[in-house]
Amino acid sequence: MSRIDPKTSKGIKTRDSLVETATHLFYTDGYFQTSTHQIAQEAGMSTPSFYQYFYKKEDILFEIITTFSSKLFGRLKLSLNPEDGLEVNIRKFYTEYLTYLKINRKNYKIFRETEFVGYPYVKQYYSELGEILKSLLGRDIPDWLPVNEIIYNIIGSAYFVALKKIDWEDGGNIFYLSDELTRFTIEGINNRPDYKLKSNIQKTWMFSDLSAVPRKVSKSEETKRGLLRAAEKLIGQNGYDKTHISDITREAGVGQGTFYLYFQSKLDILKALVQDINKGLRFAVYQYIVGLSHRNDIEVGALLAFAEYIKNHRNAYRVVREAEFIDREIGKWYYNRIAKPYAIALKEAMTKGEINSLDPELLGLAIMGIGHVLGLRWVVWSESNNPAIPEESLRNALKIILFGVKGEES
Repeated sequence: MSRIDPKTSKGIKTRDSLVETATHLFYTDGYFQTSTHQIAQEAGMSTPSFYQYFYKKEDILFEIITTFSSKLFGRLKLSLNPEDGLEVNIRKFYTEYLTYLKINRKNYKIFRETEFVGYPYVKQYYSELGEILKSLLGRDIPDWLPVNEIIYNIIGSAYFVALKKIDWEDGGNIFYLSDELTRFTIEGINNRPDYKLKSNIQKTWMFSDLSAVPRKVSKSEETKRGLLRAAEKLIGQNGYDKTHISDITREAGVGQGTFYLYFQSKLDILKALVQDINKGLRFAVYQYIVGLSHRNDIEVGALLAFAEYIKNHRNAYRVVREAEFIDREIGKWYYNRIAKPYAIALKEAMTKGEINSLDPELLGLAIMGIGHVLGLRWVVWSESNNPAIPEESLRNALKIILFGVKGEES
């Protein structure tokens, strides 16, 4: 929100210069690492001059994101037509959405960095995007799927595809990406006419408790894990920039000197924490899928494992997301460590004829994105002390993954 609405051409130019400078700094250095003083200095003015136009840094961020989202929404409204039908509009959505994100990579990166902080505009962004899709697709969505579920799953399926193919790889054939995502959304992965989800997926598919396997640990290992858990809690709640080593050691109940026996710096413990979260999530998935052989069943188990893990590690969500902007390679390592073996497993299942043939890398990214948005909706955005993804929402997501929006389960 602007402090003033400049009337003169000079005032408008100055305000626009601040927004442009802030966009550049937020993109290159990160939102949380950029100060109002840096923005003003880079724009060639004093810090007091900044406050003539904006109350605080958050207001200029809101200005950037509002412009980014309003132009996107306008583009989608112009492109989608209810008369075109469900499949055509889904394909158009993916095409327009991914194209817009490719054109506006800077603003999209800024949005992603701040989407876990709790700013109201994040919920508003997803809500408005969902309402646009609902108004254009709602009448064609089958009765067996709640409209909100398919809308959020469509949005989620594009999330990591955009991140990897457009942001990290700076490219990707938009029409190919859109076609593959549309096929997945319409058809799902299931090719077994007799396949049906079990009536109580939570109880049926839980093979074992997701708590750590009991084993003896040394005093040293126990101390290190205590530091990691303290870092997960504090960075997850307060952010990396506002968390200090002294805070971590105080939370862990050890002296600062002990910290340096295990980690060289705050960045070092962040990297170790991201690796630990990655290992924990993969172990959680293993606990749910051990003994399963068919890919359909494995996908059910994996999504349930993710839901259970994120319920118990809410702060891990922000840690992993923020780590990408502190050190880009950390974030890339985390997601690639999951996505690459996932794509290999999906390709093997396609070769066996267990699931429909799609681009295995894109399919894996799409399913990961569906889980991501489930986590946002029900855990990260929740005001509950013990948030969890509802079983009904998990079931609906699995229906879409398995059967698509046109392939109702038998």
